[in-house]
Amino acid sequence: MRLYTIGYEGLNESEFYTLLGELSIATLVDVRELPLSRKPGFSKKALSNKLPDYEIQYIHEPSLGCPSEIRHDYKQDNDWVKYSERFLDYICTQTVSLTRLAQIASASTTCLMCFERDYSRCHRSYLSLLLSRNYFPDLNVINIDPTMTFDNPVLADKKDQLLTTDVEIGALCP
Repeated sequence: MRLYTIGYEGLNESEFYTLLGELSIATLVDVRELPLSRKPGFSKKALSNKLPDYEIQYIHEPSLGCPSEIRHDYKQDNDWVKYSERFLDYICTQTVSLTRLAQIASASTTCLMCFERDYSRCHRSYLSLLLSRNYFPDLNVINIDPTMTFDNPVLADKKDQLLTTDVEIGALCP
């Protein structure tokens, strides 16, 4: 099974829709807490209006977004380990939403969307990892990026920057 993710940072609307179309994405799950964007075309309203033109279903799951307090603290201190711990503590309480995401992902070619282009520094990587650990052991996660793709939610060269490991994440969200 495959799960795609995309961060629209650095993409224009045309590039964004082309990438989704090339991969035959059927469902885009917006995992931003607040589906707003200063970038034209990437707010909830714009996406929900335009995606059907490409035969893509739009779903916004705000409970899968990173809470504003955690995001704001990360912008202030740039402490990825602290961010990771706090986000994982939060997301592990969102079992209904994670189960709903698993159901969506099993029913169609699904892509998780957020702003951050760097998958290794976005909560999409943790959502993907939790889906893999708790629902789909054979999950192949592919980050859609015109310059790179990642097959593993926790990049080997980034592990030293993370306090959590697969085992610790599994322990947090049984």
